[in-house]
Amino acid sequence: MNKIFILGVGIVALGILGFAVMQNTDKPERNAIDADNVTARDNLAGENQAGTQGDENSSTASSEYTGKLLAGTSSPYLEFNQADFDRAMSSGKIVFLDFYATWCPVCREEAPEMKKAFDALKYDNVVGFRVNYNDPDTDDAEKALARRFKVLYQHTKVILKNGEVSLKETEQWDSKQVVDAIAAIQ
Repeated sequence: MNKIFILGVGIVALGILGFAVMQNTDKPERNAIDADNVTARDNLAGENQAGTQGDENSSTASSEYTGKLLAGTSSPYLEFNQADFDRAMSSGKIVFLDFYATWCPVCREEAPEMKKAFDALKYDNVVGFRVNYNDPDTDDAEKALARRFKVLYQHTKVILKNGEVSLKETEQWDSKQVVDAIAAIQ
């Protein structure tokens, strides 16, 4: 019985250690793509042109939005807040929702791909939001949003056009899939 208890404590300790390591390694580089006179898809096809860009923590969206800008210029990708979401919805924007959990390995792999896609997008009628899902950062508005769109899993992507769901996907995406999905809804 004593050996089982010690084994159990060891497993829990390893789990906590693994979680802590995952939390401290989420520092993806942002990829910049040269987009002069080229479409986003063309940019993504030529990924060898990518470089790195400035510190994501110091950026905020244009005066139209108050949330933290994670990527993008023409098509901003923001940390979710209710006011920005309401503003995007009322202005008729195509809204991309990325339900993200800090503990989710798929979400963590997708994060740099989302940023790369929004850096490449050149649509002024698209706004993306990273929505916290079932993690310590999730607030009541994010929980309500997940219920509203029947999101059952982290790493779910939802694209809204005219307030209606145009696409809902739970598979892992790369930057090209993000760009292609948004282009198809344009």
